[in-house]
Amino acid sequence: MPVLLLERLPLPSLEAYAVVSVSLLAWSLHYAAEKTLDSEWRLQFIETRNISQDTPNTLQVYISTLLSRYWLSSRAQDIVSFSIHDSLCIWTVVNMAYCILVLFGNWLQKQVFGELRVSELQHIKDKFWNFVFYKFIFIFGIINVQSMEGVILWGSWFSVIGFLHIHAQLCQDRFEYLSMTPCTPRHRHLRLLILLGSILVSSAVLFLVCLAVGQRAGWITFALVAPECVLLALRTSHVIARYILYLQSFQPPVHQLSQGWSPASYYVELTVEISCLVVDLAHHIHMLVRANMLLSMASLVIFMQLRVLYEQLCGRLRRHGNYRRMLQIVQTSCPLEQRYFELESEWEDNKCAICWEAAAVARRLPCGHHFHHGCLLHWLEQDPTCPTCRRQLLEDDSKNGVLGLQSRSRDNASFTSWTSWSRLLQQNADASLGSASENSQLESLAEQVLQMFPDYSFGVLIDDLRQTGSLDLTVENILDGRLLPTLPSFQQEPSLLTLPTFVTKEGNSSDSSEEPDKIFVNDPNERQKILHFRKHDLIEEARNRFLQRQVVNSVSPNLES
Repeated sequence: MPVLLLERLPLPSLEAYAVVSVSLLAWSLHYAAEKTLDSEWRLQFIETRNISQDTPNTLQVYISTLLSRYWLSSRAQDIVSFSIHDSLCIWTVVNMAYCILVLFGNWLQKQVFGELRVSELQHIKDKFWNFVFYKFIFIFGIINVQSMEGVILWGSWFSVIGFLHIHAQLCQDRFEYLSMTPCTPRHRHLRLLILLGSILVSSAVLFLVCLAVGQRAGWITFALVAPECVLLALRTSHVIARYILYLQSFQPPVHQLSQGWSPASYYVELTVEISCLVVDLAHHIHMLVRANMLLSMASLVIFMQLRVLYEQLCGRLRRHGNYRRMLQIVQTSCPLEQRYFELESEWEDNKCAICWEAAAVARRLPCGHHFHHGCLLHWLEQDPTCPTCRRQLLEDDSKNGVLGLQSRSRDNASFTSWTSWSRLLQQNADASLGSASENSQLESLAEQVLQMFPDYSFGVLIDDLRQTGSLDLTVENILDGRLLPTLPSFQQEPSLLTLPTFVTKEGNSSDSSEEPDKIFVNDPNERQKILHFRKHDLIEEARNRFLQRQVVNSVSPNLES
């Protein structure tokens, strides 16, 4: 609900926001210039500066020292000092800083990523609002900042961290897209690698800043700010490592492209995920100890996040154990076969059902189906069943294995959602859909499927989602042909209705096809005849639909001309 409300707000465009921010900054500078000419303000400023010398670590004294060192004009020093001290002017300066950051991010997006995809935009929204919520809890619930200076300092720090986190996640999403796209230009990979390297260097610089702050403010403060830099460096290094493994075999076959299909990339991903979860878990435990408030809202949120992180860590270790067991099963009971086919049609009929590439060298499961070794390992990592017939390969621990493997989250732990609205579009693969209270969720899922398959009607998708209870199962029904597309209604002009024979035949066939459904006979031969007539009617109905579609396609260009 909060996301829907924010999307419906009439937010201004980026150009309008930039113009308003520049206007407010110009007004605040003009206001500061007018105020600094007042003699009363100058006397009050001198008294304040003399008093603040007893506490030289404040933000105003630090900035005043920088101004006196690098600025030559005393007039400019007075204007900037007034802007820092005045509560109205300081927020206009902060707003201008955020405007510059947003403009820089927009320029970076156009130069490196171009137009963002729908999934990338959704990930950015989810990460942004989760990050804002948790850092709000951190600043006002854990640190308990009381002064405006502290709010500005912590807000500036987390703004830079969040900016880098969002772009690191965007780089990861774009890499996964480019790695599955054939014939990608090299300059796109180069730009993405340069941005990833810049984020990694920035995380190292921020970690050095944390060390400097820890030496002055104490190592407790260092332990509060350093984990974000460590998590950023780990995730960026993970994407760079996967990129290096991918570029070592540039444009490999399709069944070798996925991130989990090679042992090296799998163990790199396993190490990074466990490291991130351990660091994040230790960070939240430290925040809980630092808060020292067991009955506050902040401690409740931290407890909820600790539970999520612990479940993710246990689930990841459980999936790794199942993966090793699956690897042993594949190596022992699934022999590696090399097949030869002379006709091209035989190659078409014997493709790997996961990547749809020719399976010349493939693993044969006990059920008789063949798959590439890498494709099979990647599939079994998520679901311990045959991709074709869904036969269980882990008979002993099938329930635990399925639950553990299907709960895989491709999203890392720092941005774990805290409410259902931010996890709806990411982890709805196996969610149980109700009938009354979850109609909005069904509609959102149906809209996603409708974007991928526009030939299907909204009502048909809603009914299938209500029956299957899963977005993946509905997509599989469409791909397997179990869910037929909705035919368009041809009721436009008399010139198009030159198909009375098709319509009447279809109507008769439907009428005749409904009659056997209402009749049940005990004679097996009679039932066989009814089934034969039913099959004939269905074939005739499909033929009529095909002819109807062909005639409409031939008539529509004439109408346009």
